[in-house]
Amino acid sequence: MFKISNHICNELKDSKIIIRKLQLSQRREILDSVFKKYINISERGVCLWEKFIQYEALSDGMAWSYIRYFVKDNECIMFFNQTEEEEMILIQSGEDLNYILSETYGFEFYITDKQCSYLLCFSDHDILYGCGTAKEWIERIKKKDILNSNGIFY
Repeated sequence: MFKISNHICNELKDSKIIIRKLQLSQRREILDSVFKKYINISERGVCLWEKFIQYEALSDGMAWSYIRYFVKDNECIMFFNQTEEEEMILIQSGEDLNYILSETYGFEFYITDKQCSYLLCFSDHDILYGCGTAKEWIERIKKKDILNSNGIFY
C-alpha cells in the first residue's frame, strides 16, 4: 500500500530538510483538538474538509504554494485523511513545507500547529480551505489585501 509519509521521506533523502513523525499519543491529541475545533461530526463525508464547521475556501491550483507565507518560520504538522494515512509529520518551517510540497504530488493534506490554532487543507480539487486563524488569512488573499506591489504575500 502507498504511504504518503514514505513518499515524502524518500523525496527528502538528498535534502537538508529534517522532519519527524509524531508518536501515536501526539497524533491522537492533534486529531482530538482538530475535531473539537473544526469538524462537525454529524456531517456526512469521507474527508475532513467535507465536515468543516467555519471555513473559507480558495480555488487555485497553486494555492498549496501560498501556505508557506502563513506558516512562515514556525513549525507545522502535516497530516492526511486518516483512511489513507495515519502518520503525522512535524515540519520545521513554511519554507521546508513548501519544498516538500513542490517535490511531491497527488495527495490531500492538512496543516496545523501544535496548538491547533488553525487548520489548512489543500484538497484534490485544488481548493485551499482555512479554519481558525487561517480563515481570515484566506479571506484576505481573496480580497488581495495581503499582496505587496510585487505580488508577494506578507
